[in-house]
Amino acid sequence: MKIIIVSFSLLLFLCRIAVAEVAGLAVVHTGSNADSFAKVYEFIQLERFKLSAQGSFKLTLTNGQPMAGLAAHLRQVIEYPSPHNDLTDAAVATAFLQSKIEEMEKAHKKFEYSRPYLVPRIKQAREMLTQAKAGRVLINGNWMEQSAYAALVAKRRSEEIPEMTIDEQALKQVKLRGVTDRTLIVEHSNGMSRLSMEKLSYGQLKEFFRISELAKTSAELKSLHEQFHPEIILNGTKRLGVRVVEIKEDEIIITSEDGPVVLSIKNTERKTLEILSSRSATLNEHLQGPAKHYQNGLLAEQAKNWGAAYAAYQLAADGEHLEGMVNYATLIAEGKGGDLDASKAQDLFQRASKQGDAIAAFNLGLLLFRSTTKGQSNVSLVTALEQAAANGIHQASLLLGVVHLSGRGAPVDFAKARKFVDEAIRHSVSGAQDVLRELENKTAPLEEPPVDHASIGTQSIKALIERTSGADAHNRATDYSSFRARFPVQDR
Repeated sequence: MKIIIVSFSLLLFLCRIAVAEVAGLAVVHTGSNADSFAKVYEFIQLERFKLSAQGSFKLTLTNGQPMAGLAAHLRQVIEYPSPHNDLTDAAVATAFLQSKIEEMEKAHKKFEYSRPYLVPRIKQAREMLTQAKAGRVLINGNWMEQSAYAALVAKRRSEEIPEMTIDEQALKQVKLRGVTDRTLIVEHSNGMSRLSMEKLSYGQLKEFFRISELAKTSAELKSLHEQFHPEIILNGTKRLGVRVVEIKEDEIIITSEDGPVVLSIKNTERKTLEILSSRSATLNEHLQGPAKHYQNGLLAEQAKNWGAAYAAYQLAADGEHLEGMVNYATLIAEGKGGDLDASKAQDLFQRASKQGDAIAAFNLGLLLFRSTTKGQSNVSLVTALEQAAANGIHQASLLLGVVHLSGRGAPVDFAKARKFVDEAIRHSVSGAQDVLRELENKTAPLEEPPVDHASIGTQSIKALIERTSGADAHNRATDYSSFRARFPVQDR
């Protein structure tokens, strides 16, 4: 049994050697005899090495045996023109074959032992030259007319994408071989790859439809194609190949031929949202849910229809929509459009602030400030305002200065008060200079001075405290339409 196994292995080895193409002829001369006595070897592979100053070579002969020697002993190497290599330009092929014939004829005269090998090779090269001179090209071992080759090239190009970049992979000669589980199986110049359908642009998808019947019959690719808008105007800019790829609370992330775009639902026109949602079931569902109620609330608030805004924001808050929750809390804190419920407003602001909403944190601080008396410590009040201030709500810095100046929520600390007021001044917060003057006049805990109620712009400590108390919220002449704007905070 062992002998059979060895014989079978030998047979496989001989088969591999038999199918290996002879690459060329090597002339090896180790002595000082004339060139006519140099030895010649046909090889299927030649390797050269520079491990020493002399260098060396290694041949794999046609019988599979290796042969090695010094580089100096390798007198000449003749690479045979192969009938299996493509020669796609008749003029170039003619010049190449003529040079190879001349090279082999010279070697035939110079090295006597090369003649049995070179005579059939020269004959074969001349036959190839005749074909090339007739204007034919060699493709996959077959000679064909230039017109037939041009048709073949056109057919190949119609079945492949010359080059494309998907998910940062630069691919050439791309062919579609399969579609499964939102994944494309493609063949290209470097092998095979699996590509996510989600990474395709509109233009790339159209290319696959152009070259492949498989793409045209794929339900998955058809579904993907239906999600694209060939052309759409977004915020005044024309975008091509637009598709909604992700939705995050108040943001829509889309892809386009120009790259990804992030849209704010709040700041995007209703008509545009309707167009986008017409080809995105996910966006349509999102807009019909809490986000839709939030949008309705914004529209009602702009129209000063506070009852409708109250109802819409309530539905959005019930659906855990973050911005809807904050706006609903704003209205119920004022009792605007519905029942006043400061306790519920405080709870909603607190929940939203825990999710990182800086405006909610600021408004929570305002509510807590209203319920905190002079000399009373309130850690939650200070924490909420510090969160808001750290996230760019600079009016929170001013109110923190008031807290430490007045002793409402924290012990009186003029140094801390000055730090926060200076921060507010640095960001040009309205009223900060007036609070600074109050601070500079104090050497003891704040005693509330009289306030001129006729001038809403006067930002004394007394006025600031009253403006946050909400006592005369509906009697003041003010342009602010929500509780969160009692200080001119940055809108979301």
